[in-house]
Parts: sequence; structure tokens; C-alpha cells
Amino acid sequence: MTGVYTFSSPVNTNEMVGIITRVVTAIGGKSRALGNVVTASWYSRRFMTVLPQKFVFYVGKDMVRVVTSCAHGMIAWNAKLGGPVRLWDDFVIALEKTYPKLDFQIKSGDYHIVSAKIMSDGIEQTFVSKSINRPSIGGALVGSMLFGDIGALIGASAGTTMTSGTMKTVFSQNVLVLVRYSNGLIVEGSISKKSGVYNLILANMSELDEH
Repeated sequence: MTGVYTFSSPVNTNEMVGIITRVVTAIGGKSRALGNVVTASWYSRRFMTVLPQKFVFYVGKDMVRVVTSCAHGMIAWNAKLGGPVRLWDDFVIALEKTYPKLDFQIKSGDYHIVSAKIMSDGIEQTFVSKSINRPSIGGALVGSMLFGDIGALIGASAGTTMTSGTMKTVFSQNVLVLVRYSNGLIVEGSISKKSGVYNLILANMSELDEH
């Protein structure tokens, strides 16, 4: 499986590529840039990891999408995750320290959910944290395509069904949730509407009007 992180790019693509390569070098890693794609790997000096972790940075006009090998099988409200997340934190800390005046819409440390997309019964809603400024590209940071083919299938099957010649509306008790943490980590999965995660999202988020 792959782990995905996103952060905002406050500069043009060429400058962002340069920033990424310099930060990777600062944490003792190696990088190779090919156009707007940077392939990098590094150890964690803080956690004395044995093997380097590979991260691939895809630099867009307003956003950077980072892909790495990682398995995140659980959505948690407070994400205190180990493994590759620790190595990623080394990059975020160095990014913040080296470029303190640039806003990458990403933070290291105690992670919390800052935005979420929920698809229930074919209806998609986007939310952002009430405790932070509304991001200018909130929807894009979470992801422009929600759940892909799986979401389409669930959306198609969760609405109206035919039973004995009559139409019956069936509402699912589970929803597909895609959340973005303050460290840029993207996690998605199916959760119950009765779960604490779902209710905490609704309690701590406000609906984002993207129109």
C-alpha cells in the first residue's frame, strides 16, 4: 500500500523543486529531480532508522503530492503514527525551520484532522477545521477525486433500490471518509455513522463552501 501526503506550494514549480531538494539534503537524504517530480530517500537521525524511506514528490502549480510505501489501515482522530510518518516528520520540521516565512499549510508535532471529505448515499460533503483559517485550496489539498471507482460504486448502490416493483430508499449506516491531518497525511476508509471519528469530524469541522 502507499501513504500519501500533501502540502501547499506558495512558490512556482521550479522554486518548489529546489526547496524540496535542499530540505532533503539538510536532513541527510538524497534526491533526484526530473522535471516536476523529485524522488528522494532519507534515514531518520532522530529515530535512528536502519533503512532509508523513499518519497516521491509530485510538484503541481499550487500543491505538492507525496507518495511513499506505507500501510495506514485505520482512521484515528489523533494520528500519532510511527514508521514512515516519523521520517516524514523530519522533512516537515526541516521545511518549517528553513523556510519559516512561507506557508506550506503543514505542521509537525501533535497531529489533528484539518479537513475531511465524507461521501454518504452518493452525496459528497467537504469540511475544514473550525480552529484554522479556511484554506484557499481546501478541496484540492484533500484530493480532487474522492475514492475513485470505489466511491462511484458505493454512490450508485447506496441510493434507491427496487423491491417487488416499488422504489425504496435505503440509507447506509457507513460512510466513506477521506481526512487530511495537519502533517499532510491523507487517510481514507469506511467508518460507521455511529463511530466516534465520524461524530468528532462533524463536531470539530464546519462545512466548506467551495462555490
